Amino acid sequence: MINLFLTVLSMSLTASYCILFVFLARLLLKKAPKTFSYFLWIAVAFRLICPWSLDSEFSLVGEQVAASAENILDSSIFAEASGEFQADSKNSTAADSEKVTASFDLQAQSGTSEASAVSTFARDFTDSLAFLLHLGAFVWPIGVLLLFIHCLFTCLCLKKRLKAKVVETNFYHSIPVKIVPGLDTPFVLGIIKPVIYLPDTITAEEKQICLAHEYTHISRRDPLIKQASFLLCCVHWFNPLVWLAFYLMSQDMEMSCDEITLHHNATAERKVYSQTLLRLSGKERVVSGCPLSFGENNVKARIRNIMNYKKPGFWILLFSILFVIFCVFGLTLNPIGSKTVDSLSNEEAMEKQLIEQEKKALEAAIAEKQLIELRKTLEAEIAQLERELENQELQQQTPQEKFPSVYLSINGQTILVETQEGTYSYEETREGQTLTAQASIFCKASFESAQGNSSITIGSAGTAYPIRYDDEGIYAAGGHFVAKYSLNVSDQQMVLSEYATENFDSDDNVSYIYFNLESGEIHSDEDAYLKQLLEQYGNAQVLDFSVP
Repeated sequence: MINLFLTVLSMSLTASYCILFVFLARLLLKKAPKTFSYFLWIAVAFRLICPWSLDSEFSLVGEQVAASAENILDSSIFAEASGEFQADSKNSTAADSEKVTASFDLQAQSGTSEASAVSTFARDFTDSLAFLLHLGAFVWPIGVLLLFIHCLFTCLCLKKRLKAKVVETNFYHSIPVKIVPGLDTPFVLGIIKPVIYLPDTITAEEKQICLAHEYTHISRRDPLIKQASFLLCCVHWFNPLVWLAFYLMSQDMEMSCDEITLHHNATAERKVYSQTLLRLSGKERVVSGCPLSFGENNVKARIRNIMNYKKPGFWILLFSILFVIFCVFGLTLNPIGSKTVDSLSNEEAMEKQLIEQEKKALEAAIAEKQLIELRKTLEAEIAQLERELENQELQQQTPQEKFPSVYLSINGQTILVETQEGTYSYEETREGQTLTAQASIFCKASFESAQGNSSITIGSAGTAYPIRYDDEGIYAAGGHFVAKYSLNVSDQQMVLSEYATENFDSDDNVSYIYFNLESGEIHSDEDAYLKQLLEQYGNAQVLDFSVP
């Protein structure tokens, strides 16, 4: 039911645009016969009935309107599956978290950060949208059913009352004409076998006018058109513009019928027609599909139109014909590249949803694989650094040899940093001044606490990348990586807190990886974090071992 409701909702949206367009187009046809204004409503009826159309560059429907109609269907699919999707998402997140925890400790923190990244507002909006759509799908058919029952009941009761009061039956062009006492105005009742009903107080002249008017309605199939239009109003009962369109269409129907009936008639006969219309005007009724009355739909405007009507010239007729054809075809065609509301079948919608889910699963698998590869890379680099440090200590240091060391203040704590292979002279220019420091490539940072002494080895990528420091930590860098070592106060030890790197595959495609051990934050394919960490490295001071 929800798919049917959203199909109607989308058609109603497109039809609303057409109604407003027709309303403005009627103003341009003010001097033309009302038949042309009457024909314009064909486009609105098409949009209210048909959920699909052809694409053309001559379409008068705005691309935004077509896109909005298509988005209604996309939103409905998401809302309809939101409950199952959220449940599956939670289960999937939990399963992935357990799996990754077993393989890599950082993955659990990654799962936590990914879960916290989901917007609470987005979830609430989705739930609200799903609720409103299901509520509308429940209320809409009830309104349609009640209006259908009301229309049917009204017609049947009217027919029953008229049958009991008929006092005379005649025929006009093979159409039954029945005289009924107490009627306010003549009208036509019936679609397949229409019958003309006249009040018993009508004069002979008025009778001929009314019969000609009602016969024009019957010959044009107006009773069927009006009844079908009212049924469309029942289907789209929630749209006030549809009811306005029904009222204006009925007005154009009556005025065009008046003009056809009085075609080639003299002005004096128009006055008699207007007087008859005024005397037999019916009471204002609630909008209904039946009966089709002689004296309804803004009698004053109809009389004004009758008295001011003039036979249009050739150019006005030509313009009106071309303008109506242009508007009707333009409003029934879709802009190129758009899709109508029902162009996506249920199978296509499900396929689209499955593709989205497979895409998310693939992204999660790629992220997991990248994390595993990152762990292996880090472990290999750390092992290599440890082996190099051990070899250098064995080969370069003698028992009495001691390399320089300095004390730093990191996060308010004193850290002892010792160079592992000696120092080298490094120069850099800052704020117009050349600074010289005795830098080091490898060093060991030690921290003494109540829990004992802890240390960590820090290594950069060469003399072009000296080890630096600031109040937050110690930095090491290379051509394709930056590492930050900070003091973990809770664990009372120096740790590798942040790491960012860029990698190149065999095709020279670059990828970026960043992780933060403290927050568990992990990012891939983003160079912003590498640039941010490089900026912190550049702003930090060179670790100078010449300072005692």
